[in-house]
Amino acid sequence: MKKRDYAGDLGALGYTKFSYLKEKKSPDPKELLFDALDERDLDSRIVEGLPWLAVTYVDMDWDWLVQNASLHPCIDGKIGWVSLLHWQSISLDPKATTSGS
Repeated sequence: MKKRDYAGDLGALGYTKFSYLKEKKSPDPKELLFDALDERDLDSRIVEGLPWLAVTYVDMDWDWLVQNASLHPCIDGKIGWVSLLHWQSISLDPKATTSGS
């Protein structure tokens, strides 16, 4: 199984610390976040980009993330941290929506 290129994926979505690694096709932000949270040993530079992902893509399908996280014990505890960032970003930006993507 090929390991996911998290740095390249974050760069493709616009994360400036990895912008030099832009992939040709942008990944689905919710799937990238889900996969990253499922990793047991994730590089700290990638972990630093996860809050950016949650805040930048506030309209991702959070219901999908929470439902699927409950099926993966490794993710279940981490999704709360990211969800908190998501809800904080909405409270800071009244224009933000949760319509899903």
